[in-house]
Amino acid sequence: MKSKFKSLLLAAAAVMLFAGCSNVALEDASAEGSDAGDKCVLSIGITGYDGYTKKSNSVNSKRTIAPDPISSKEGLTFEIEGKSARNYELAKQAIEFDDDDKSTTRIALEYDVWYLVLHAKLDGKEVLRGMTTVDLRKANSGVVFNLSSKNLTGNGSLKVTLTVPSTVMTKYESGLYDVNTDKLLYSLTSGTAPANNPKIIEITGSDIPAGDYIIKFFPLNENDESLGAWSDVINIRPGRETTGTATLDGLLTPPDAPEGFTVTLDTDAAKGQYYVVDLAWSDKSFNEENFVLYLYNADSGSNVLLKKFDNDFYGDTTYWVEGTLGMSTKSCKLKLETGHLYEMELTAKNNAGESGKAPREDSADFAADNTVNQQRFVYHLNGGKYEGSTRDNFDYVTYPRASTFTLWTPAASDLKYNGHNFSGWVDSTGAAPSIAATDFSNIDLYATYLNDDTNFSFNLDDVEKSKTLTVSVTKPDSNRVTQTGNTFVVKTKNSDGNAGGNAGVNANIWNSSLTFAITDEDIAAADITKMAVYVSSEEKASATNAKSCECSLSNFKNGGNFYVSVTCQIGERTYSCNPILITVDVQE
Repeated sequence: MKSKFKSLLLAAAAVMLFAGCSNVALEDASAEGSDAGDKCVLSIGITGYDGYTKKSNSVNSKRTIAPDPISSKEGLTFEIEGKSARNYELAKQAIEFDDDDKSTTRIALEYDVWYLVLHAKLDGKEVLRGMTTVDLRKANSGVVFNLSSKNLTGNGSLKVTLTVPSTVMTKYESGLYDVNTDKLLYSLTSGTAPANNPKIIEITGSDIPAGDYIIKFFPLNENDESLGAWSDVINIRPGRETTGTATLDGLLTPPDAPEGFTVTLDTDAAKGQYYVVDLAWSDKSFNEENFVLYLYNADSGSNVLLKKFDNDFYGDTTYWVEGTLGMSTKSCKLKLETGHLYEMELTAKNNAGESGKAPREDSADFAADNTVNQQRFVYHLNGGKYEGSTRDNFDYVTYPRASTFTLWTPAASDLKYNGHNFSGWVDSTGAAPSIAATDFSNIDLYATYLNDDTNFSFNLDDVEKSKTLTVSVTKPDSNRVTQTGNTFVVKTKNSDGNAGGNAGVNANIWNSSLTFAITDEDIAAADITKMAVYVSSEEKASATNAKSCECSLSNFKNGGNFYVSVTCQIGERTYSCNPILITVDVQE
């Protein structure tokens, strides 16, 4: 009898099966089966399990606390369900595997292409899942499910036991923090510490969504003063309890210095007056409360401290782009101004003191014996129109420059001013540019044009050399978007909890727009041939004869940091603003 599912629940499961059928390779499938009337007997095997290896909880070493791996089927129960291409359906049913190492069993199914999912449960909770597709239009067939928890949603729990040798610790707090933002997500066990020494503290948490977190422990004295901190990365898996132990011998001593501190260019970030660098390091301590970044200006040939970032890096409007310097972090991004030389050092810190400084090491972009920098060459066309191959009117070079570096020189006929060909570049005084080997500041170059007509005289004073637009950004008129500076928080659900796309008083929030407005009083809207908004170097909106332009919020739908530039064309001249860093935080 060829039965079909009727319930909506199983129909939804079938959709999931179609979407996930490519997750498992079939090269290990056994070719074993037999004819059973109008059905084929499918041989089923299992392998893989959760694929996680629990790392050693060695004292005072960085580690990841992971659940014990499931390395055998002992204690597991299994259920299978599926749907075929011709709408045969296999209702969810329990199956049992043989006791040998091959872990095989058999079921009878109609001859068809089947999409199958295998659920593995522990104490009634699903902990592993495998999905695959198999063609049973031939009599002989078999399949092996690769079981894993990586794509499985659900909640888990934790129990971490800490041994703390301390006579002054009387209280403690603990919690789970976001690995990217270092924000507290879940408070864990806290209270009064036991009187014995060393003190045994058991941190527990239940019903925690699966994922990776930073677990933090804060010991306190009787005056609620910090005695340091301990942290680690912890994996929470569906239906599982993650356990671990650690001894905090060095809790009241300064942390070890980080190692492998490097700085590299972020090639995906837009450049303008600023550029973005990626900082990365290895955390060599277990007891830091945070890292400390020392940023120096090295223009004069010696390091002059510009900023010491302690707990004030996140959200700094001058330098911060992404990440934190919180405990257990290993990377962050910051923006730097072109035309300056920078140096950096990194330390780890707790209430007992600060580690030694980790110097910046060699990277692919910045040698350790030089500096971090980007020199910007700006080519001002001075009213000329470039008709050659598309390129930006900027060059960015790391100082000291390579000996092979040469200025951009367009073909004379590709760059014209009122029909007159490009002649060459000059500096702001009108003299031929002389770029010394010791120059690292930004260099402005101005185009001149051939005086090939008795009625034509070109002088730099005849045209405005450069102009930087001043642009403001405002949010849409919606209570589901809040604005702090150029940071926007977007709520994606209506006040009644329904998704923003549902019908109702509020339209879909992504159909609204951010408004970019040119505030320069000496520019008239009627003179603007085109105003354009570029998001990550791509034009996303434009307007004519206007000083403001609306850019759809859907361009920022994925959230994060975006560099936005606004240009304004007046006649043959095009002006632009310095890149604007827009941060969009998408929340429910």
